Amino acid sequence: MFQTDIHIFFQSLASDWLTEFFRWMTRLGYTTFLLTFIVFVLFALDFRRGFLLLQILLVTAIITAFFKNLFAYPRPFHIDPRVRFLDTDLGGQEFRLSQTMDAGHFWGLLPPEALAQIRTHTDISYGIPSGHTSVAMALWGATALLFRRWWLSMVCIFLIVFVPLSRIYLGVHFLADVLAGYLLGLLILGIAYRYIKVLQNTQPILVYFSPLHLIYWLGVPLLGFGLLPYHEWRIPAYLLGMNLGYILLLIQGLPREKPKLWQRFARFCGALLIFGLAEYLSGFVFKSLGFVPENVVMKAFFTVVSSILFIWGGVKFNMLWGLYQKN
Repeated sequence: MFQTDIHIFFQSLASDWLTEFFRWMTRLGYTTFLLTFIVFVLFALDFRRGFLLLQILLVTAIITAFFKNLFAYPRPFHIDPRVRFLDTDLGGQEFRLSQTMDAGHFWGLLPPEALAQIRTHTDISYGIPSGHTSVAMALWGATALLFRRWWLSMVCIFLIVFVPLSRIYLGVHFLADVLAGYLLGLLILGIAYRYIKVLQNTQPILVYFSPLHLIYWLGVPLLGFGLLPYHEWRIPAYLLGMNLGYILLLIQGLPREKPKLWQRFARFCGALLIFGLAEYLSGFVFKSLGFVPENVVMKAFFTVVSSILFIWGGVKFNMLWGLYQKN
């Protein structure tokens, strides 16, 4: 499962349109699209369901990043010069071995000498498990279960299949990486299924304080800071900020949504505006105070602040314009 034969086979079928298709598939697993989707669900469809999907997305990202750094396994193009690196959105991956050093057989592991060479380079992104795959399995699986529309389920299944497949075609993940991503995503989806069932039954959930909720909302992101290296603190910082913003909303009372289509669209646009402003202002203040990009602690702090402003400010902004009903 750590052999490169499958990548060489898929890339032997490569054409301009097929490569572009898989690049677009893989872009659906990157941050820009995923956060835009979450904002859309939060503010245009259902705030509580969107918040649960947000939790699934960020928790999956934290756990995946932890295992990536724990295993520290390379990507296919790192260890085989015959595999082309076709993902134009994955930066900082210049290092490659000069000769093929993949596994000797299907069930084999990579040679220790290959791992030793790769692990001397700290500026690369490791492979197993595939984050695109774990997120696709958990997020799109949860989306299909939460909304239960046949056409949406078909779209989700399509993404669960083709987003991971794109990672193999583009030469950035082994088959083992993808299978591990599926397993991790399925486990997280199974854990989240209890909450999905409650939301399907329209019972109140995530709308009140309880000790367990508070432990989760604060404890999981703080645990993420402890598990991940400094350069990946942005992920738990997003989660902590979103959770703190949600707690503020709970204290003041969650608003009721207005169902008209133009109101849903307006809330989505307003939330995107607040998200962009929060990101810009936090970055502007960060630079104005003289912090350097290497100061990961302050970067994480400002990410927390911008995330609070997004969740809390997005709702308050839309309430100001009469797009939500007050409780």
